[in-house]
Amino acid sequence: MDPIIVIPLFLLLNFIPFIIALRRNLKEKTLVFVINIFAGWTIIAWIGLLLYASMSKNTSTEFEKREKAEKKKQALMDDLRKKIIDLDPDAKDEEYWDNDIIALKKHLEDIKKAKKKIKKK
Repeated sequence: MDPIIVIPLFLLLNFIPFIIALRRNLKEKTLVFVINIFAGWTIIAWIGLLLYASMSKNTSTEFEKREKAEKKKQALMDDLRKKIIDLDPDAKDEEYWDNDIIALKKHLEDIKKAKKKIKKK
C-alpha cells in the first residue's frame, strides 16, 4: 500500500477516541488528546480511551446543567432566607440556618400563617 494513504488513515484511526471526545464535548478532551498522543499507539490505552470517550457522562453540557441547577437552588434558598427575615426580623439571630430548602419553605409558610392569624384578630 502507498504510505501517502496508510499514514493519514493510521492517524485518523489512532485519534478516533479524541474525535469522539470532541464530538461529545467532554470536559477532559485535552487529557484524552494528550494520552492519545503518548499512549494511544498501545492497543490497551487506545481501547481504554475509546471506552472513556464513548461512555463518559462527564460532558461539558452535563457539568454546566448541574452547575446551573446548583446556582438556581442557591438563589432560591437565598430568596427564601430573605423572605423569612423580612417577615420575621428575629430570624436573623437564629443559629440553626442550614441548607435544607424544604425546612426553609416550611419555616416561611409557618411565618405567613402566623402573620395571617395576627391580622385576623
